[in-house]
Formats: sequence, C-alpha cells, structure tokens
Amino acid sequence: MAKQTGIKHFWILIPIYGAILFLFLYFISTLYYPGGSQADKNSFGFSWIHNYWCNLLNDNAINGQSNTAQPIALTAMFILCVTLTLFWVQFPMFTSLNKAYKLTIQISGSLAMLIGTFYLQSTTMT
Repeated sequence: MAKQTGIKHFWILIPIYGAILFLFLYFISTLYYPGGSQADKNSFGFSWIHNYWCNLLNDNAINGQSNTAQPIALTAMFILCVTLTLFWVQFPMFTSLNKAYKLTIQISGSLAMLIGTFYLQSTTMT
C-alpha cells in the first residue's frame, strides 16, 4: 500500500516539477537568444529588462538573426501547457466544490491548455 501512496504523491507533484522544468528551460533559452530588444535593436543576447519572454518564441530575433532560442522556448511552453492541464485536472479534487463546478474547472482548464498548445504549434508553422 505504501508504494501506491508514493505513486499518488508523485502525480500530485507533477505540476510543481513541470513548472520548475519550464522555468529552467526558459532560462536556458535566454542564453541562446541572439539579441535585439525594443530598447536597442542591435543589443547582444536577451535582456531581462528590455526583452519580453515572448521574444524567445519568435522565428527571428529582433536584431534580424535566426532565433536559436526558439526550440528551447517552445519546448518549455509545451511542458507548461501539459503541466497546467494536469493541475486543472487535479486541483478540483482537493476542493469542496460540487461535482458540476469541479467538472467545469477540469474541462475549461484543460481546454484552455489544449488551445494554448495548438496556438504554439500554429506559431511554428508560419
């Protein structure tokens, strides 16, 4: 029985592990960003002050170079969408809401993350 409890706790903690992995990968992607920001189109690298996180998802960096950070940032965003889907499925189980509210949260949260994943996929196709 103890093994089953360990597996249950593992699944409960997946959203936390996923969020940490997302942050780690997004940070790594900043190291690969070629450069350019709204403040200075010719700057080198990612600026935590002048760039937006979404700059990491673009095909080209603001300085016009091919964005080598994009694959890592897209992977991080995909992991975040999967992580949040698991969160929205699990979270209502720990509330005292009635079944209809729980189901609404699970469906709408999962649907939002599914749409987010398809949006990420569509941005890489353009």
